[in-house]
Amino acid sequence: MKINELYSDILAEDTKYEFKALLNPNEPLKWAKTIVAYANGEGGYIFVGVSDNRDAFGLSVEEIDKTKNLITLVNDRHIFPHAKMTYGMRSVDDNAEKFVAACGVERTKLELFLIVKK
Repeated sequence: MKINELYSDILAEDTKYEFKALLNPNEPLKWAKTIVAYANGEGGYIFVGVSDNRDAFGLSVEEIDKTKNLITLVNDRHIFPHAKMTYGMRSVDDNAEKFVAACGVERTKLELFLIVKK
């Protein structure tokens, strides 16, 4: 199933949408930059459980929970002020076992910064 079958308004990965198979917990600053850019721009969505060729293969509920917790942790530790996020998910199969996570980043009135600790 393609991502635009789940979300009909998505045409391609661009400045408002980004697709990720998974978020790498070992390199969070790589994808946290996207959150900051969306918040400082017009807002946007990161879809997790989607391949680079836009196949929505989905994640288990447990993987969705881990993804949301990881984003929250990175937002708390590395983004100041914190980005305002919304979360949603849609099933990619008839048995509702796999889902695509939609992580919405709202546009902010204050400029956000990514804090890098070494």
